[in-house]
Amino acid sequence: MGDGVVSVGSFHPNKRQLFQLRIASRFPETRFRIVGSVSSESYYERCEQYISDHALDNVNLLTDISDRDLYDILDRSGIFFHTMQNERFGIATVEGLNHGCIPVVHDSGGQREVVPDSKFRFNTTSDCVSTLKRALSGRHPDDQETKEHLRQFTRKRFQEMLSSII
Repeated sequence: MGDGVVSVGSFHPNKRQLFQLRIASRFPETRFRIVGSVSSESYYERCEQYISDHALDNVNLLTDISDRDLYDILDRSGIFFHTMQNERFGIATVEGLNHGCIPVVHDSGGQREVVPDSKFRFNTTSDCVSTLKRALSGRHPDDQETKEHLRQFTRKRFQEMLSSII
């Protein structure tokens, strides 16, 4: 398992990076890498201010990085953290799982489809803290089941499904 926590999503209030920062403040010994493009400059600045105000030295905000750098970060990370509520489908979570990360995701929307094991989903802040603690202790979904589950999200499968519709 890799080291630390990674999240991927544009810096925008609906992605809830401020929530991620509040969670990171509870895990000062854990590295959090929050990756994304800046779609809301004011929200990104609020995230930076929160880090400064709370002296969070365990968090890096990484903007507009290359795909190669993103894949390297995913490969080095242990946990993929996704906090958006009611997202229809989050391809970023699939990418995190494909890179071997343990998921910790909000229990809503498409994340239920991507992460069928409810032990790795959360609703409340306290659920999130407990789920993250469990993941950091090394508990993870069954590898074989996860690999089989992820097969439905491959590019080939997507192309086949699209072809059948067209």
